[in-house]
Formats: sequence, structure tokens, C-alpha cells
Amino acid sequence: MVQYNFKNITVVPNGKDFIDIILSRTQRQTPTVVHKSYAISRLRQFYMRK
Repeated sequence: MVQYNFKNITVVPNGKDFIDIILSRTQRQTPTVVHKSYAISRLRQFYMRK
């Protein structure tokens, strides 16, 4: 028989905190360096993602 330890289960954050966690993760995944040799379309895509 399996023994469960419910004290080790972490609490799910509320909606506002959850959105902050997700947004900070996507911010870390986007590049932050822009060079002037980039094409305009690439710059536009960069800022739309940010």
C-alpha cells in the first residue's frame, strides 16, 4: 500500500502570482541584445515578443 505525505505538497499560487511567474519565465527566454545591423523586420519581431 502506498503512503502519501500531504505535508510535502506545495500550494498552488493564486492567479496574479501565477501570471507573474509565467511572464518572468517568458521574459528570461527572450533575447535582450539588439544590434543596429539587424533588419527592421527582425527588430519589429523582437519588440512584439517583448
